[in-house]
Amino acid sequence: MTLAEKKLKKQMDKLNAKIKHSNSLLNKLKNKKTTSKVKNSIKIQQKNIQNYKKQIATLKVNMQKAKIDELRSNTLENMRKNPMFSNDKATLIPQNPNTNQSYVILFMKTANADTSPQVNTKAVEKGMNLSTTTQQGANTISFEAIIGGGDIDQMNEVKREIGKLRYWSNNGVPLIFHSNNYNSESVQISAFTNSYEFTDAGTGINSANVSITLTEAQFFDTNIKTKKGTTKYVGHKGNKKGTKSSKATNKHRYVIAKSGVTYLSVARSKHVSLAHVRKLNKYADRSIPIGAKIYY
Repeated sequence: MTLAEKKLKKQMDKLNAKIKHSNSLLNKLKNKKTTSKVKNSIKIQQKNIQNYKKQIATLKVNMQKAKIDELRSNTLENMRKNPMFSNDKATLIPQNPNTNQSYVILFMKTANADTSPQVNTKAVEKGMNLSTTTQQGANTISFEAIIGGGDIDQMNEVKREIGKLRYWSNNGVPLIFHSNNYNSESVQISAFTNSYEFTDAGTGINSANVSITLTEAQFFDTNIKTKKGTTKYVGHKGNKKGTKSSKATNKHRYVIAKSGVTYLSVARSKHVSLAHVRKLNKYADRSIPIGAKIYY
């Protein structure tokens, strides 16, 4: 446990002690004769317990962040100390490492990058420039590389590195990729294959050849405003008939589409059904132009 985690745990222990004390007072108050003063005291203790629990939840998040920061720092330090590491090698590191050895060093053989934007050939609305309806596609980096191959490399060490890559690929772990030619702070492994070369097979090498495709995974800031707190999703209830005021509030509203906005994201944020949003709009799910009005 890091020093930061110990400090946060100490604060959590104090809050847990306060919760225990408040619960003890609550039990005593509940056994007393019910009066306005007793009722008020019960409310105060219940409110205190809720506040303490909220503080503990915040501390737990901060503890997790402190742990990740420590693991990230240790991972970078251990990677730099690795005799295989040098500035001409490529590296893959999780954005949020879960061990002190969460890195893979790669000897690059070939690499190429690909960009595939979605270009609309016709304006979707009068007066709208074609370039405003062009959506950026996912950029990819494909490469072939070698893991291991040194004089002291053991096959179990090579297999351990392959295991990391396979785990990151299967679980969609966000990664940081650095190399001489390409760098990205947020990628995921979208394709991965490997083959081994054993010393016992006569090659004189303990290594693995890998073929990897990385896809850039960027998160966008939505322009959709949401209320604080959570509400239960019940789907679209439909338009109500009756008073003038109820009809006025059921006019279809809209959001302006930005990069990454989908019908699903609008439906979830506005608490309406996906089918309802699709019915009100003319664009295909994967062809929503930037700047278009998305009704809900």
